[in-house]
Amino acid sequence: MPRRPKLSVVPATPAVSPNPTPSSPPAEPDSPVPETVQILRKLVDGIDPITNTPLPEGPYQSARVLRALQFALERVTRTAMKKAKSLPAAAGTPWSEEEDSRLAKAYVAGESLSELARAHQRTYGAIISRLAQRGLVAPSGFRYPQPSRQFQAKRQSNSSINA
Repeated sequence: MPRRPKLSVVPATPAVSPNPTPSSPPAEPDSPVPETVQILRKLVDGIDPITNTPLPEGPYQSARVLRALQFALERVTRTAMKKAKSLPAAAGTPWSEEEDSRLAKAYVAGESLSELARAHQRTYGAIISRLAQRGLVAPSGFRYPQPSRQFQAKRQSNSSINA
């Protein structure tokens, strides 16, 4: 039986897209993405990700498998980059008491939910959720929440006092 020639390891070049993948995507706290990217890069480079030694000859060195690994690496990196770019800076961070009270005062003063989201660098949903926790809007699944009955009564009593 004739021996098959040894396959050489193809360097990590973009096989799927002409755009090179970034060196590493931004990491979220407790995210598996950085480790996943590191493992995929090592596999594409022909290195065992556990022992850091060259991989022995095998089916994972075929061009089809290497293209699939490169595609997965690119997709994981691109998805992480897209997610990191689309979230406001303060998204996912805890609310401070001071920020919470500024949010409530601004909402009571009549600022729109979009303005509040921009000012606090939070998502629209985070603003609605926080206002609902404070009883300022009725908790609902609607995109445009209604002020809570408690808040409406408070607003009406304030407007009758000022009139």
